[in-house]
Amino acid sequence: DMNRIKGILYAAVSSATFGLAPFFSISLLAIGYSSFEVLTYRWGVATVVLLVFAFLTKCDFHIGYKNFKTIFGLSLLRALTSFSLVIAYQNIASGVASIIHFMYPLAVAVTMAVFFREKKSIVTFAAIVLSLVGASLLSSGRSNNLISTEYNGGNRMMGLIAACISVFSYAGYIIGIRKTRAVEVNSTVLTCYVMGLGALFFLLGGLFYDEGVRLETNVITWL
Repeated sequence: DMNRIKGILYAAVSSATFGLAPFFSISLLAIGYSSFEVLTYRWGVATVVLLVFAFLTKCDFHIGYKNFKTIFGLSLLRALTSFSLVIAYQNIASGVASIIHFMYPLAVAVTMAVFFREKKSIVTFAAIVLSLVGASLLSSGRSNNLISTEYNGGNRMMGLIAACISVFSYAGYIIGIRKTRAVEVNSTVLTCYVMGLGALFFLLGGLFYDEGVRLETNVITWL
């Protein structure tokens, strides 16, 4: 039906845009930005864009205390996903980190099937396997050097562990959206809260565990 087609299209756009995250994140890391700085700006800008879109579409941001608690928990999972991925990018090649991270569809499918009795067909699992093979092929070879090579002096074990954490935190986030009160919240409002809370988490992390978050004034860097 039409909803199914829209869902597939949205998923395709999401995958394509998500694939740009390593490129831009690594570019900022390479010029000296900390993990907290990269994520504060990334999530902060996303929040502003979503707020503008929500204002134009007249979204209602009143969600209630119970829904806020749920969204707060989901925002922690989503923030952990991005933070662990950035740590992975700093310690292992982005291709390897991406291959590991893209195990999350399998984690979601298995969890939904085992704990929520959601039926999964052979076709679904075959599609997941093919997607993993595709990610492996795209991330291998000399073309990956255009995105990132392994950081000199990086801790390989830390990078692998961080990438694995991103699998389970993102799977938990996806399952949480589908199986908690968050499903009742408008998608724009939900994402805006998640991004806004995440930006706050990273800002605080930069203030308390790093040297703070610099105020960038260079227009080229902003662009």
